Amino acid sequence: MIPRLFLRAFLLLSLACSFLGNTAQANRIELSLSGQGWALWHDQAAPYLSDTLHLPPVSLQDLPSSPPTGGWSSLAGASAVAAHVPGTAEEFLQKLPGPK
Repeated sequence: MIPRLFLRAFLLLSLACSFLGNTAQANRIELSLSGQGWALWHDQAAPYLSDTLHLPPVSLQDLPSSPPTGGWSSLAGASAVAAHVPGTAEEFLQKLPGPK
């Protein structure tokens, strides 16, 4: 009797979880950022040492906006490096040979 009751409870819980998961995904907007056409710029003058760490959950509206020290136009300047997503900053900015 207990195994059958356990099986019914498990199936009911699985059904409830799948319904809740589908409901949350229905309201989610997904946008692929993968591919070419990105630029990466190492802002060496960015003041990051005094930045406050924000742990989740956090509202994006409450986070400070920090523009690049050279202005947003510096992202398209001569010092910007062509990049693609997915990728890492080290992959595009590293000067010395390293792991690939």
